[in-house]
Amino acid sequence: MATAKQLIAGLPFELAANEQVLVDTRPSILAYAQFYLPNFYLLVLSIVLIVLRSNLFTDNIIMFYGVLILLVLGAAALYSFIKLNLRYVINGVIGLGIALGAKHYLLHVPWSYHTQPWLENHIELLILAALAVLGLISAEVYRRSHRYIVTNARIFTHAGIFAPDERTVPLTKVNDIELDRHFIGRIFKFGTVIPLTGSGIGMGTNFGAISGTAGKQLKLFGQPSIGVTVTGGHSIQVPKTRTHEVLFGIHEPAKVRDIIMKTLAERDLRTSSSGATFKN
Repeated sequence: MATAKQLIAGLPFELAANEQVLVDTRPSILAYAQFYLPNFYLLVLSIVLIVLRSNLFTDNIIMFYGVLILLVLGAAALYSFIKLNLRYVINGVIGLGIALGAKHYLLHVPWSYHTQPWLENHIELLILAALAVLGLISAEVYRRSHRYIVTNARIFTHAGIFAPDERTVPLTKVNDIELDRHFIGRIFKFGTVIPLTGSGIGMGTNFGAISGTAGKQLKLFGQPSIGVTVTGGHSIQVPKTRTHEVLFGIHEPAKVRDIIMKTLAERDLRTSSSGATFKN
């Protein structure tokens, strides 16, 4: 977390009179581990298969591609299930399609192994490794595109490269501060600070429902049976964690929360003191 004097020159907005920068920070690299991990796995897998292929799959390309698809898409399916996001499966299919298509249809490499030079034999794995490195670089560039600035008057968030999203919340609109930290975040001191406003900004809705169908062979005047369907559910308000609307994965989030809460308390005390002086 940098000091105000180091960062005023690079502010994306002009400070008002008596406005001071209190926090200027970006997400911790550990907060983006979920984006780095799939690419790192693909990179390691590609390197391991390059080393072992000549010993384990010398002349059986069908078995090799079966193992490759299983290790890539199986891991992607598991990770998508954990994260509840099909993006990883889709990326895995696209990556395999690019690697195999480039080798056998663009470069016209035969579907065999031992008769080909080393580069042609391993070009699909090299392409997968290159895609993994590109994914790691893009994840890091996207992380660095985030910037979170807290002053004694506002909270400013910025995220994105080509079409960045920005949000500015006046501190006068902030009613509460939510601190979201999981187990790893508590150990390495990073987490998400979520400013909540009276208009609902900073909150989202989760909906859960249970649906069931009950039927009984009841016939009325010889007509088909009648079924009954019952559906029930409820929605709850939860803090948002989209990276351009909150201070996502920042270092020492409790300290940042305390800075914001202290500024809010000082503002309220000044307002109360002014009101008391006016009455007297």
